[in-house]
Amino acid sequence: MKDAFISQQILQEIGPRFFVASCLLLLLLFPNLSNASTDVSATYTKSQGTELVISIHIGTPAPSTLIIVQKLPPGIRVVHAQPTAKNSNPAKGEVKWLIREVTPGTRTIRMSLDRAVSAEEISGQIRYKPPTGGGIQTRPVQKP
Repeated sequence: MKDAFISQQILQEIGPRFFVASCLLLLLLFPNLSNASTDVSATYTKSQGTELVISIHIGTPAPSTLIIVQKLPPGIRVVHAQPTAKNSNPAKGEVKWLIREVTPGTRTIRMSLDRAVSAEEISGQIRYKPPTGGGIQTRPVQKP
C-alpha cells in the first residue's frame, strides 16, 4: 500500500512536467502543428495619386508562390513597378505579379502610374495555395 502511494505521488509530480515536455517535443518535431493555416494579408500603404504601395504580410509557414492582381481604371499604365510586374494589360486595367520563393515576413510592391487614381477606383487581391494543403486562397488588399 505504501509503495502504491509513493508511485502515485511520483506520477502526480512528474505527470505535468511530462505533458509539457511531450508538447514541446511535438512542436519541435512537427512545427506546422502550431500554425495549421498560413497567414497572408495585404494592405495598401498608399492607395491614391500616381504611386500605389502594397504591404504584404506573410506568416509561417509561407506559401511557395504569391499572385498579386491589381485592378486599375482601364487605360491607366504602370510606368514603373518594384518588383517588375509579370503581366500588365492597360486595356483591361489589370496588372499581375508572380512572386516565387516566398519567405515569412513583409514584402512590398510599389507601382508608379501615368496618371493619378483615387482609392475608390482601385482594388487588389492576393492569391496563394497554403503549404499545409487545400485549395487556392484569395484575399483582398485592404484599404486604410
